[in-house]
Amino acid sequence: MTASTRASARPRPTPRRLRARSLAAAAALLVAGPLLAGIAPAHAGTARGAATAAPSIDQPVLVTAPRILGSVRVGETVTTDRGTWNPSYAATAVQWLRDGVPVLGATGTSYLVTADDYLKRLSVRVAAAVPGSAATIADSAATTVGLGDAPVPTRRPAITGQPKVGTQLTADPGLWAPANSTFRYQWFRDNTAIPDATTLTYTPTIDDLNRPLTVRVEATSTSLTGWTVVYSAPVTVLPGAGLSATTAPRIRGVAEVGETLTADDGVWAPVGATLTRQWLRDGVAIAGATGPTLVLTAADLGRAITLRVTAKLTGYADATATTTPLTVAARSAVASVTAPHLSGKPMVGKSLWVTAGSWQPSNVEVTYQWLRDGAPIPGATDAGYALRKADAGHQVSARVTAAQAGRAPASVATPPVAVTKAPSTLRIKRVQKVVREGQGTVVVVKLEVPRQASTAGTIRIFDGVRRIARLRMPNVGRSVKLTVPTKTLRGLGKHRLSIVYSGNGATEASDTAVTVRVQRTR
Repeated sequence: MTASTRASARPRPTPRRLRARSLAAAAALLVAGPLLAGIAPAHAGTARGAATAAPSIDQPVLVTAPRILGSVRVGETVTTDRGTWNPSYAATAVQWLRDGVPVLGATGTSYLVTADDYLKRLSVRVAAAVPGSAATIADSAATTVGLGDAPVPTRRPAITGQPKVGTQLTADPGLWAPANSTFRYQWFRDNTAIPDATTLTYTPTIDDLNRPLTVRVEATSTSLTGWTVVYSAPVTVLPGAGLSATTAPRIRGVAEVGETLTADDGVWAPVGATLTRQWLRDGVAIAGATGPTLVLTAADLGRAITLRVTAKLTGYADATATTTPLTVAARSAVASVTAPHLSGKPMVGKSLWVTAGSWQPSNVEVTYQWLRDGAPIPGATDAGYALRKADAGHQVSARVTAAQAGRAPASVATPPVAVTKAPSTLRIKRVQKVVREGQGTVVVVKLEVPRQASTAGTIRIFDGVRRIARLRMPNVGRSVKLTVPTKTLRGLGKHRLSIVYSGNGATEASDTAVTVRVQRTR
């Protein structure tokens, strides 16, 4: 039997067999996916044969180009219709492309658009084959991927800072589209949310030691309706570098023999550390001196006293801080730090007060002595002093003396103030305002002066320049009420009467006036 006879004797393939062979060819295309992906058509929507040996039968022919169906946005699922081919039983294989580069594993007819595709050009490549033919490849038109209903991270979130106990970490939210995205944060320890850790920063605690931390960033935007949730890479928390004194320890008190020094432990971070103390003399620990105070003795004279504070907290290296040394001196005299000063109005009848000022050491006893023109005023030894008649026209001051047992006392006098006379007020209480020709009148006056002032002096009444009454005032205290009869008033009509108080060495003069009418006698 000849070869041509044998060929003609072969049974012709049935459509069922052709379909099976096409599926086998499609399987081969899937296996050769990387090779297929590297074969690009002349342009999208067109087809050509793969570079193989001359086929024994015709290659499939593209009838309509593949298309991407659906909304090409992040978060959406799109599909392809694979195009249409001749013969229709040609098997097809699919490869999705991002900017012309195959997306690993994306060989199905549907594709979930991810954040990695944002602003990239998405297309689909379809290869068609029939048994015994080379593959024909066609690309769909490429579409730029847009935003979906939620923001898209263009750079993923991260945790910045040293992941150590007590060191603050900061969540870097990454970069997002759109740029006006807003964020929510949640920190996690071992994939479990840390209660109340929902801000941009987080400071690891001892509970985080040697455990992984991550931060979840949730993003949204006013222009979108959805949220995108992204997690940072984990970081493992290491022990803290060490405690630190944010406010250094120091010693309070006066470094003199017999004085008591007090420890100020300072402020340590993080909070919660256990603090211990040790007092040192010339850098050597003083036996038993571990309390908050130290009484200086003769053994400390001329020596440098310091305080060493040690802080301990689980998860941190121990830390110590030593104060600036204080050299102990002999007990000194009392010294004024802030000078005493007076307050009040320097006027007879008013009171002055002295403020003691401040002293070194602070726990002194103070006494007072008031001075008039530098001389002590008998009995004036209180902090307040009521100015009296004898002070008018003189300089008054106060001397403050501070003392402490075992120290020489110190005295400081305030600057003196000049004391002025007390004011007086003369008031007309009653007067006979209409009199007959050839008669006098009666004027009732009241003189008022402050406490400690004097009402001594004279009251004179003038009708014009003519004195018509004179009365000597008694020294009766704060005020006095007097009735003053006048001489005969001369001339008809109005008379302006002036009433004048002369004042005295402690009280200022004052005056007033009243108008009286003289009528003709009937």
